[in-house]
Parts: sequence; C-alpha cells; structure tokens
Amino acid sequence: MAVDQKNPLSIDWPNKGELGTQPLVERVQRDIVLNKGKRIVLLQKVRADQLGTQYYPMDDGYSPVIPTMKKHYKKFAETRFFELYR
Repeated sequence: MAVDQKNPLSIDWPNKGELGTQPLVERVQRDIVLNKGKRIVLLQKVRADQLGTQYYPMDDGYSPVIPTMKKHYKKFAETRFFELYR
C-alpha cells in the first residue's frame, strides 16, 4: 500500500536489534520529541512472535525508546494489542 505521508520517525520498528548504537537511539528519541503534538503513535503491547501460542506482554526493555515515548507523550486510548499516544 502506498501513502503520500512520509514516516515522521526515522525507523518503523524501534527495537533493540534495529537500534544497535547509541547515536541511532538518540536520533529516534529526538524524532519522538520533535513530533510531540503533531502525530499519534501506536505502541505495541504484546510480542507479535508469540501470538500464535500465547499473549505475551512486552516490557519497556523491548525498545530503548519506549521510556522516551511514555515521558513525552500521553496515552489516550488502547486496544488489546496497542496503546495510542499523542
């Protein structure tokens, strides 16, 4: 599916494996802060790789940028699988 809007974050899935260096973590943290109030962000609540057998919640340690998101954005809704922040 093609969309006209560019991803405001410099990464799609900011997990530990994708953010292997501190400069990458800091870049995504900066993106998060700069986009506050401009975007709605979905934060995954469960591990997708486990959904076939169990509902396994993710903790904040899954991604080094989750604490930044929770510090700068406010959760306004959630589903079984996602939290929504703005």
